[in-house]
Amino acid sequence: MCYPLDLAAYRRQREQAITIGLNRELSQLAEELNEQVAIPLELLQRTESYQTAQMYQIDGLAGVYRKLDFRYRQMDYTPPPHSWPTRRLLQPALGFLTYYFPKFPYISYKYFKEK
Repeated sequence: MCYPLDLAAYRRQREQAITIGLNRELSQLAEELNEQVAIPLELLQRTESYQTAQMYQIDGLAGVYRKLDFRYRQMDYTPPPHSWPTRRLLQPALGFLTYYFPKFPYISYKYFKEK
């Protein structure tokens, strides 16, 4: 079956798909397309942008960035581990100790010699 290309309708439907989501007109087109090509309608009903908006409402901007970065790096869609805040508090202390502890004898020697 060959459909004529109506650019005005295409632009209108594209704008609706982006701003509104899947409405009655678009779902009819999706069902017609599904007869020709097996495409899950859940992909059109629950898009990635919708899921990202839901994550933003629940976790905030930093949480969304963290989850999207984890998905990109791991290629896995499981939620990331929640050990990040504890590591965040421990990391500066460990950095301070590992930097200054080996230098402590020299720093104290310099201090007492200049005093």
